[in-house]
Amino acid sequence: MMNCFRSARQLCIIQLVWLAFLIPLTAIEARAAESNGSTVQDPTLRILDRASAFFNSGKGDSAMVYYNRAAKLSERQKDTRAKQLEVKALLGKWSVYFFYFFDYSKAFEALAQARLISEQQAFSTAPVDFREGLLYHALSDQCNDEAAARLALNNYQRAFAESGSDTEPQTLNNMMVNYILIAHKLGRLSSVRKMWGKYEKLLGKEKTANYEFSKLLLEGLTAQTRGQYRKALQSYRCIFDVLPFRPDKYRNITLVYRFMAFCYAEMNHYPQAITMMERALALADKGGMKDAQIEIYKILATYYGHAGQKQKSTSCLSRGVAISDSLLNYQQLAKVHEMRLLMQMQRADSMTAQEEQSKRRLAAVVAGSLLTLAVILLITAIVVVKNRRLTALNKELYNKNQDILRAETQERLRRKSYEEGLKRKETETEGRETAHMKKYKGSRLTDDEKQYIEGRIIDLIDNSDEIYSSDFSLERMAQLIGVPTKHVSQVINERYQCNFNTFINRYRIHEACRRINNTAHYGNYTLEAISRSVGFRARSSFIVTFKAFTGMTPSEYQRISKSKNK
Repeated sequence: MMNCFRSARQLCIIQLVWLAFLIPLTAIEARAAESNGSTVQDPTLRILDRASAFFNSGKGDSAMVYYNRAAKLSERQKDTRAKQLEVKALLGKWSVYFFYFFDYSKAFEALAQARLISEQQAFSTAPVDFREGLLYHALSDQCNDEAAARLALNNYQRAFAESGSDTEPQTLNNMMVNYILIAHKLGRLSSVRKMWGKYEKLLGKEKTANYEFSKLLLEGLTAQTRGQYRKALQSYRCIFDVLPFRPDKYRNITLVYRFMAFCYAEMNHYPQAITMMERALALADKGGMKDAQIEIYKILATYYGHAGQKQKSTSCLSRGVAISDSLLNYQQLAKVHEMRLLMQMQRADSMTAQEEQSKRRLAAVVAGSLLTLAVILLITAIVVVKNRRLTALNKELYNKNQDILRAETQERLRRKSYEEGLKRKETETEGRETAHMKKYKGSRLTDDEKQYIEGRIIDLIDNSDEIYSSDFSLERMAQLIGVPTKHVSQVINERYQCNFNTFINRYRIHEACRRINNTAHYGNYTLEAISRSVGFRARSSFIVTFKAFTGMTPSEYQRISKSKNK
């Protein structure tokens, strides 16, 4: 029973209703903009409408082509109207990457561009905040990452704070449903009541079926949390009376089935629980929701196990692992964290540049005047504020780096556990695979070959300390994994968008961070000694590379680490 409970809690029985109303938010916003003064003759708006039509018909590739065209067309123009449409195009790209391709790093990149334009133009950032919340919500569910869940909650809160009376009711309903789900996952359902009042106020008289869905969902989750499972089931059944059974509601209906399954399981009614989960799986398959299938298979495996159906339990578990591996969500989580960190660093650099420019202008104005003392005091105050900001930023950067390290460690452990089961088979076929690799010479690599080489590279990194040798090279890596040098270089460039040195240095810096944190074993090491221990020959090279990946110098990182470990 406890295993069942934990599996359901890890998911929080959550499948996000991001696409609960399959019409993308970008299409709604584009039409709103049209009613506020644009005309159908606007070429960018026509392109956005075409992109939305492709998106709604399930043609993600075609939608992406048109969203890209709209973004490029708007990018060439500088007026406010053009920038609004550029933001809408970028949010449309986010929708395709998120819902169709499951490429969360590309989705985050589109959001970062939209956020930058919105801040520069003083637009509301609510649409960006909401979508960033959805992204972290998805990653938190698929990777069971509490830090990502907290980021999702914070983004939803900011989105509500930025929302006004002009916000679409459909958008508000989406925001509230997802806020309820993430609050439940984090054990903060009480915070929903504080947000509910504003939600109803913004909706006004627009109390549609989607509002009733949110209300019944909150009632069901509240009862479920209190162990009142029959009461919760009653609320969930009422949802079917208000929610239409059609393709654009599949995620919502899937969600209800999974909540009902949890309640049945907690009452030890496993046949009913299995029936509900099988219905959820059928809808997930029909709607192409791979992200939902991962946890559905895991939970079904648990329920089949309790029901004594061991063969079905094993089969479901294997299918869930296979889908999870295909999405590579642990790697995507680490990459999104890294991209978010880099974005914060860029914003901090921009802030510093602005401060320096302001200081120079001030110095020019007061040069030669009798207000020297006042100027000195002012500059001193600026420096103090800047130092405080930098100190706070460095602490935040340190925490984000720890998140990246934890995500990387979690992925290594997950991968090691999974690969142990394949070790015997791998040993039996090693000779055959090596012979297969010889065919790569003089021929173009296939996707399967690239995947194989990437697996060998990651296996070497996970299980060998040789990468921390200063003599480690591309040629040595190729020798160790039995693959031609040019193929190793090609895979690294294509898969990670960087060269060999950048790829290896990322792991070396991560290891340096771990050793700085590990005062029990490396407390007597100088920073120079640590740099040599992870493969850097020159101290200057270590400092430059460390700051490039972490946003701070090794000494700043060490100082914060010591304060955290006291």
